[in-house]
Amino acid sequence: MSKKKETHKGVTVHSELLNAGGPHAGNCVGYLRNIKRVHLPSSNLTSWAEKLRLAETKKAKKGRVAVIEVTSGPFKENGHVALVTHVDDDGNTQSITLEEANYPKIGYWRRKAEGHNIDQIEKALNIRGYIKT
Repeated sequence: MSKKKETHKGVTVHSELLNAGGPHAGNCVGYLRNIKRVHLPSSNLTSWAEKLRLAETKKAKKGRVAVIEVTSGPFKENGHVALVTHVDDDGNTQSITLEEANYPKIGYWRRKAEGHNIDQIEKALNIRGYIKT
């Protein structure tokens, strides 16, 4: 599978392509609902405003859904969501691991972002909040 490492705003992001195709590989909401079996509280999550409205907390926690702002491109109006699968908020290097579809490209992806603190990581990834599931 494809792996990529990049540094952005002082945060190192490791991206790994888990599956290049499959159902909902081009839809982050469909992937979470149907592949990861995450219960999302609204049926209409096609807009950035709707995703952001559901973000009830700023605290990263395993099992929550990260609400991510897309700042350019064709999905700017839609935003993005990803499942938080791991949070390490102890020690000098902290991290958040996400599983998602259609980011950065079509497919199922795992991203692990590492930095000095969770706030720095969230800013680098454009995470604006979390949906409790």
